[in-house]
Amino acid sequence: MAELSCSIYEFARNEKMVAPKDGKPYVRNAVFLKPCVKSLSQAVAVPNTPLLFDIMSESLREWPKRLDVKGLYLPQKRWEEWIDRMAGKYARVWYQTGICDAILSSRYEIRGNKDLILGLLEFWCPETNTFVFPWGEATITLEDVMILGGLSPVGHPVTSPLKAKMLKAEEALSQKRRMMGRSRSKKATHGCWIKHFMEEDAQHEHEAFLSLWLSRYVLPSLPEEVIKKHVFRVAIHLSSGKRIALAPAVLASLYRNLTLLKEQAMSSSLDRITASGPLQLLHLWAFERFPSLGPSMLNTLKPGEPRAARFHRLNAKINLPLVRSVLRLADNFVWRPYVVDLKNWNHPSYYKDNTEIVSSSNNIELQPFARCLQASMLVGITCEEMYLPHRVAMQFGYDQDLPSDPFDYNISHKNVKFILRSRSFEAGVSARYVNWWNKCKLARKEAVEDVKRNWKKSSESVIVKRVSDKYPVSFGVSRLQPKVKIQECYSSFTDRHPPAYFKTQMNEMMLECESNHIGSNEESHASVIHESEDSSETDHMPLSLRLKQIAAVERRRIKPQKRFSSLSIDGSGNKKKFRTGLARGKATVHTFADNAKERQRKAGDFATKLKRTVEEGGKACDHARNHFDIYEHQPRVDKRKTVERKGEETMVEGCFKSTASSIQNFGTELEGRLMRLEKMMGMQPK
Repeated sequence: MAELSCSIYEFARNEKMVAPKDGKPYVRNAVFLKPCVKSLSQAVAVPNTPLLFDIMSESLREWPKRLDVKGLYLPQKRWEEWIDRMAGKYARVWYQTGICDAILSSRYEIRGNKDLILGLLEFWCPETNTFVFPWGEATITLEDVMILGGLSPVGHPVTSPLKAKMLKAEEALSQKRRMMGRSRSKKATHGCWIKHFMEEDAQHEHEAFLSLWLSRYVLPSLPEEVIKKHVFRVAIHLSSGKRIALAPAVLASLYRNLTLLKEQAMSSSLDRITASGPLQLLHLWAFERFPSLGPSMLNTLKPGEPRAARFHRLNAKINLPLVRSVLRLADNFVWRPYVVDLKNWNHPSYYKDNTEIVSSSNNIELQPFARCLQASMLVGITCEEMYLPHRVAMQFGYDQDLPSDPFDYNISHKNVKFILRSRSFEAGVSARYVNWWNKCKLARKEAVEDVKRNWKKSSESVIVKRVSDKYPVSFGVSRLQPKVKIQECYSSFTDRHPPAYFKTQMNEMMLECESNHIGSNEESHASVIHESEDSSETDHMPLSLRLKQIAAVERRRIKPQKRFSSLSIDGSGNKKKFRTGLARGKATVHTFADNAKERQRKAGDFATKLKRTVEEGGKACDHARNHFDIYEHQPRVDKRKTVERKGEETMVEGCFKSTASSIQNFGTELEGRLMRLEKMMGMQPK
């Protein structure tokens, strides 16, 4: 094994390799991207935290009903006019700072697809900032941001402070922003910003132009359509010709927004999630790496156009199931799409026809690509994120080996040696990497099974509780079981027991109910005992039958008295008895033919009377028999009203869906009133 000093690659002779397409092993010389290790124990494994795809595929969670996309901005009406106007004056400055292609790319409309965002998000791993697909890891790299976004990965950080002479320009922009905030719209919108600086203020027009470009197309954030104050400093640096490393800031923003979006999706309390950030870059990356997910017919590039123009105003006709199926297959992924010949697009100098060993210190043009190969921290305006290209080395033409801890490896991109693989080279993976990856997949699968079991246990407990609340076991006891009765189920407002005793009994019954095994035959919402010898025969009689018996007793007790005064002859000559009664001061005649209807009417009247008797009996018992102290009685009355109100709200098809206490209060009240009614009818001993 030979290794060059200050190099970011590792050369291995006669390495056991595996072809990524067919999985066949072979032996050849390999070139790995640092930092890498040889031992499985030293490798930094993929976290076994379940991905959204694992959770969604097991039906443990569903996507929220709504996804709001805030990171895809269309070119404004006067934006192209402003670009042409500024390009005539400051094109040289744009080339010097490396933002010319990025500004030109903002003229093109990249149409988003929500299913594509959701599908990619299902495989996002925040711990490594990579997409963990079933076949391996992949991610958006600085190379993608540099090629697709036209942004420089090298330069001064976006957090660089301004010099004293530049502070006046920042104050002028801030003052204009505050002035627009006092307008009718109460904010400095993009439209107002364009109108003001194109028509009224030419002194700081270039800085204002770059501020809008950064706020809308480079580093978009919420709230949308508003000029962000934190971009003024970067815009002033760029306007002065200072190169700023915008690619790391954009990539850090994208990583952070993908993580935030995943956290929103994992939250069960949200039915709506919002996607923001540079999502246009995410779509371009997916279209280049997974061609089957992009538009079917791409635009042909014209001379001088950026690569993003291929997808201008084109729609991707895809859905979420299709996205999932495409992402799961390695054959659908293009490891090096930028080395392929493309009409009217010139390859950068680091895409060679032959493999070469180069040094960034001898060629400044190679420093951006050297920066893409190094693991580091991405410095953004409001965040910092890990950048781990050694986990996706095949995207740069390097062979993949076991990834190591990136923080043990840190060298400058200005003086490194690395290998530029030929455009036709196909990278592979080491045999130990295949074993390591299979172990990672197995560990994550076991973690998913654990989550699935825990999820099912928690779901079953919730379901059983809801079912027991809706259909208490005491309401459906089998006929073959011994007779049981509810112990002392009296109304909470009767004088059978004082309030303190009733409260104690209720607490004991609830404790016993909670201690019973879920789903057992002894479960009830009150304490259950075997029937004693002095129990009533009607204790377990259905409620409807008990009411029918009460109605029958009432009919026998109160029989209608009939009075017959004389005979009358109808038109047919038949004699019929009749009786008279007084109604509103007038005599009425009822024939025998009306007796059946009369009895039916009386039965209805009796049912109404019976219902009224139950209600009045309860009221009389509540207010006449119970002489509670007012400080004790009023809270109990309020509690009863609350229980009755909740019972009415939660009653569905005759079954409660509320808690066990609501069912118990309802049953206790009904049982007490029914027993009082039976005593009034003489069906039970007083």
